[in-house]
Amino acid sequence: MQAQYIEASLSLRSPSANLSEWQYRPGMMRLNVLNRAQSIQIVTAFVEISDAEGPVANNGAAAGQLLELAPGNNVFYADRLFAGESINFIQVLPGQPLPEGEYQICVSLELVDGLVQEISPACATWQCDGKSRPMLAPYAAPTLIGPKDGAVITQDADRRIAFAWTPVWPIPDFRVNYVLLVYPLAEGQTPFEAVMGGQPLVETVVPGSVWKLWPSKVPLPENGTYVWTIRPLSNLGEPLLPFPGISSIFTFTIDYEPTKRIKKHADGRMQIQLADPPPGAAWEQFEAFCWEPLPQQGLHYQLHLTQSVCDSIIPDTLPYPFAPMIGRRTHQDSVNELKRDIAQLEEEIRVWHTFGQ
Repeated sequence: MQAQYIEASLSLRSPSANLSEWQYRPGMMRLNVLNRAQSIQIVTAFVEISDAEGPVANNGAAAGQLLELAPGNNVFYADRLFAGESINFIQVLPGQPLPEGEYQICVSLELVDGLVQEISPACATWQCDGKSRPMLAPYAAPTLIGPKDGAVITQDADRRIAFAWTPVWPIPDFRVNYVLLVYPLAEGQTPFEAVMGGQPLVETVVPGSVWKLWPSKVPLPENGTYVWTIRPLSNLGEPLLPFPGISSIFTFTIDYEPTKRIKKHADGRMQIQLADPPPGAAWEQFEAFCWEPLPQQGLHYQLHLTQSVCDSIIPDTLPYPFAPMIGRRTHQDSVNELKRDIAQLEEEIRVWHTFGQ
């Protein structure tokens, strides 16, 4: 019985003739599995390498490898599929390179959900040159710097969450791409369970060791707890760390208090800020947007900020009463900083704040 909602494809990248080396160069084999279902699926992966004479090696020593498939695309490398003690050598001895020739490798998946359902195998061929590949040097994982483990962040005040970490060590002679991963942490979950079994809210490749998250670009629900980690990859997309291929895992909490940002003046005007003022600073001397509310009670207003607001010419002072929705710049430096931030996003940014009287 075929499971039609799961599709797999396999690709190889200069595989080593020495099968024992694959666990140290996991990027040599990449399995993409698309799970079209709306729930997590568990499959068993069977890997076999063969030539014209028959099977050469397989992962039968481990009776297959259990894989957890989240909804969407899932990627697995050689260190999960075909490595270490799982390899059953048939035509060659452990550590012995394969002879020159053409080989085929196939990954067969079986889905178990009461009945065993087979998934069409994913196969790839390669012309083996009989040579080993130099192993990647062992690297020390990045050290997470911030947000610190257990940090509480007021998203509305900070506006951006800065993630920072140290590079892998020793520094390679090739470009390292760091994948920043942020996951929600459910009640009763451990941080490791959240990373291994959840879908990331943020998954972005960073060529350096700092990345800033603009909340409006990737909104994080208020008063939530999250985990973040870093997965370093080589310039060829190979994991640089052994399974699970990530650094340590930190948690942080978003403490969102929108009421701190709303003020009603004595003359009835409403005001909202885009960031908390420094200690001792007056509300009117910080970046703020003011308007006169409509007479109806119980209304909710939305402040819509786009790049055009910053680029338009708005006087520093406006007579009252204002129109129901109108902007006012009161701190030029803050506006300039906002314009720079928007330019970095390379797309139109919309910041929405919803609040009521």
